[in-house]
Amino acid sequence: MKPCDLNLLQSVSAPTIHPDGTHAVVSVTRPDFAADAYVGQLWTVPLAGAAAPRRLTRGFADTQPRFSPDGTVLGFLRSMPGGKPQLYAVPAAGGEPVQLTDRKMGVGAFNFSPDSAQLVFSSRIPQHGRYGTVDGVGPGAEDPRLISTYKYRVNGAGYTADKRTQLFLLDLPALDAEPWIAPAGRAGEHTGTEPVSRGRFPEARQLTHADADAAAPVFSANGKQILFTAALHQGADEDLVSDVYSVSLTGSAAPERLTNTGNREDMLLAASEPTPSADGNLLYFLGQELSASGTDFVARNTALYVLPADAAGTARRLTDPESIDLAEGGIVAGEGSAVLVFNRTRGSVELLQVDADGARQTLVPGPRVVQGAAAAGGAVVVSYADAATVGEIAAVDDGGLRRLTDFSGRLRAETRVAPVLEETHPSRTNIRCTAGSSSRRVPARTRCC
Repeated sequence: MKPCDLNLLQSVSAPTIHPDGTHAVVSVTRPDFAADAYVGQLWTVPLAGAAAPRRLTRGFADTQPRFSPDGTVLGFLRSMPGGKPQLYAVPAAGGEPVQLTDRKMGVGAFNFSPDSAQLVFSSRIPQHGRYGTVDGVGPGAEDPRLISTYKYRVNGAGYTADKRTQLFLLDLPALDAEPWIAPAGRAGEHTGTEPVSRGRFPEARQLTHADADAAAPVFSANGKQILFTAALHQGADEDLVSDVYSVSLTGSAAPERLTNTGNREDMLLAASEPTPSADGNLLYFLGQELSASGTDFVARNTALYVLPADAAGTARRLTDPESIDLAEGGIVAGEGSAVLVFNRTRGSVELLQVDADGARQTLVPGPRVVQGAAAAGGAVVVSYADAATVGEIAAVDDGGLRRLTDFSGRLRAETRVAPVLEETHPSRTNIRCTAGSSSRRVPARTRCC
């Protein structure tokens, strides 16, 4: 790999499928030398016929596409040059995207309500006086931080105690309504207490207020609760335990803890990724066992757990962490009560289908890395990487994968991609080593596991 080849690396997001199963939408991003940034747009990919994928948006950095359950709206995140990602929505039939948020630190994850009328999203709230909340006060002029906890930084985010991630709820506006027009002249004078820009974006209601980060928000199957993960328990700074919580749409009551509720005092979990089943009867989540101490994480794989949709009862573990590790991805609701999960094994990531009884089927085996998946309208689509591509989209058919895109065509045409060979060398522990080699004498890469 040479520096001049970096702009050929087209990364593909997890897909979203229109509910009628006719097409998928993905985000395709790449490094751009001129912009000195990652840029990308959304692409629509037909699932049948001979039509080619086509670019759907023309933003600077458009990511995380998601169709509403009724298929009328496509939500996504858009970043302007030097800006934070904001939530946008566009009619699925086509039109101009409408900006829904203007958060100081941008928007993280988001999800539609089952009736497609509302959106829940996460966003960090900066402490006043930091992160540009006061004009003229840059990072070098901020007040010193007093660190009195063990957990105060996260890779990629930096300090966290002064910009907690909270959850917000907004009503989806009519996307064909009269657009907001900035007032001019005397009409633009700010003489009252409300900002001139009031009404430009729909009002978002804050649902969580704890001194902790809330993550992975999703509506419950009946649309009456927001499910999310957080560490809100006493002593959370001293262990690795996290839980699935639910909070009402008003946010008026304290969140209800749904996991680690005392049924097994000998085994605490780090729970994440709450996902209701498509039929609305079950609630799945991922969990890593931490023993009774809540800190024993070494060599412990991530497993799939399930609860009744109302969280009444004891969580059941559906996969064996001794042989399956689901730490690479989240959970995708499949047909009925089944879900799709991502199993990390020997340098690959497989796509598994698991039902409520723990029966599983491998939908996409290695040697490849499945990066994301979606299921809707009787179709299953994945984004993946393998020895010949950085990222492509494929449909999962009975006969295997049917590739739908060729975003890495230029990469293969203009560079030398080394084939991957797996060799097992004699040793007392029978260590497996994976080596990349090429007839063009590209230096081999070796990874042992």
